[in-house]
Amino acid sequence: MKSAYTGPPGAELDLLLNRAECFLLGFDGPLCDLFLRHPAAGIADLMHAYLAERDMAPRDPEVAAGDNPARILRAVRDPRIASGLEALLSAQEKLAAASAEPTTDAEFVVKELYGRGKRLAITTNNSPGAVHSYLDLTSLHDFFDEEHVFGRGPSDPQLMKPDPSCLLRAVTKLDVRPADCLMIGDSPMDAEAAAAAGIPFLGFAYDRERMLALRRKSPGSHVIVTWQPVRDVLEGA
Repeated sequence: MKSAYTGPPGAELDLLLNRAECFLLGFDGPLCDLFLRHPAAGIADLMHAYLAERDMAPRDPEVAAGDNPARILRAVRDPRIASGLEALLSAQEKLAAASAEPTTDAEFVVKELYGRGKRLAITTNNSPGAVHSYLDLTSLHDFFDEEHVFGRGPSDPQLMKPDPSCLLRAVTKLDVRPADCLMIGDSPMDAEAAAAAGIPFLGFAYDRERMLALRRKSPGSHVIVTWQPVRDVLEGA
């Protein structure tokens, strides 16, 4: 059931948006539904099969029975196996990107922020190749060049969020202070990574369960469930 909660009061959200010079956006969730037609659970099954063929099933029972591709990849410690699994996941994410569904109002928000001189970057646990595959299918390609996408590195899955690596790479490349950024993400891992990097955080929770999870992980942060509150602030400015 969708929550009726829409976000912080307008004045608070207005302040949060206007004081940020740089916006670090999550990809799957804030910008699109990446796995809508190519489900993550099916990709997880392929990854489990890949590991089983090599007698490398995850030791953690929750991961071994889970359907979260990022968690499965993170659980693999053998660099050679992790490299093969990374290639498999990246290829599947690119397939998913071809049929991903844009998040309502995401394009409007990106265009408005860009038009106001805000600096934009994508910080994600997905592969950069999948992000660019999606961007190339949309007008968002005009706002995020190759140097403004900070995705999962192929060499070390341990640096995925909640590690702040992709956020820190973004602020370094963009030459901006963490305190002058705003991270907008849809998972507790996003909130944890933002906190570790010293970056203010706005949660994007498209259902009640995710909203509650974000509030538990980052109780002092604001949470929205659609882009509408942000659109209202931008249109009223």
